[in-house]
Amino acid sequence: MLMAILPNMRLWNKKQATLRPVDQVRFLKRLTRLLELGYPLIEALGTLQLDKIFNHVANRMALSLKQGNPLDICLKKEGFPPLVTAFIYFARDNGDLQESIRRSAYLYEQRLSYHKKLRSTVRYPLILLFSFMILFYFIRLFLLPSFTHLLQQSANTSMANYSLVLIDVMSYGIMILLISAILFASLWYLMRRRLSTDQQLSIIKYLPVYRSYLRMQTSFQLATHVSLLLKSGLHIKTVLHIISNQHQLPILSHYSTLITEQLTKGVTLSNTFTELSFIKHNLVVLFQKEIDSKTLAKDLAVYAEFSIEDMHKKITQTIAFIQPAVFILLACFIILTYVTLLSPMLDLIQTI
Repeated sequence: MLMAILPNMRLWNKKQATLRPVDQVRFLKRLTRLLELGYPLIEALGTLQLDKIFNHVANRMALSLKQGNPLDICLKKEGFPPLVTAFIYFARDNGDLQESIRRSAYLYEQRLSYHKKLRSTVRYPLILLFSFMILFYFIRLFLLPSFTHLLQQSANTSMANYSLVLIDVMSYGIMILLISAILFASLWYLMRRRLSTDQQLSIIKYLPVYRSYLRMQTSFQLATHVSLLLKSGLHIKTVLHIISNQHQLPILSHYSTLITEQLTKGVTLSNTFTELSFIKHNLVVLFQKEIDSKTLAKDLAVYAEFSIEDMHKKITQTIAFIQPAVFILLACFIILTYVTLLSPMLDLIQTI
């Protein structure tokens, strides 16, 4: 019995030692700082073991590195997201490990900041909205039937009825949207691994908001990684081959494979990007210019910097739009409910 329990205890301890996302960012920042100070990677991990939060993770990563595993594989085993491991993977070829870790930590921290801001923005208005919908359900079930006689005698019956219809449409519409979103998310989670990347992209085309975000993200990732690899002196075909062989960013891998196949058929690089629907047009224009690799790397780096600013602006605007939209919807519910309840009562008062 003891032997049966021990594996579960080891599994539980391993899960307990896994870093939270916030601690993962701190881990990457400290690792970057140690590398900048001249520490070799193994010694940097040894220094991180002095911190009780990072002790187990740094120890396992050091052992894995000594066994010959690359750093990106070590980070993947410790639960770091593809956003991070992709940068470290490409550092095998561009040779700039410090810059890759620094950039991945910055982007990862930015993503966590967006998630936190989104949760804090949505939590309160959604609680209010659902609380009011539950309240209105009981009003609709128990209180409004007592107004049936008044509604039949009221001169403004049509106004009250219209309000009821609008409330029902809004309530059921929200419920249908939520149920549909939950069902779609569940099916997507279960079926995504069974679908090819091309099939996934075909489905995402019908999701307007997510489609726009994914196009910005894919364009940024392509510009960033191609720029870093070109700066290391690699040829564009070698760069595409490296990107197609990684698995952390499946869309980039898929697109790089398609571009490489087109190039082997004699199609020019500028024409291969025209059919890639999740690459923004202004990025395609950069690849269509007849320029050398160094200039292209510089232009792509500038594009990546501007792309981060655009993504930050649009995500911030979207998050800022959510709270007023929910409050407006809540206000509509309240106003329509008051119209439904007060309209027959006012008519009754006027007849007295």
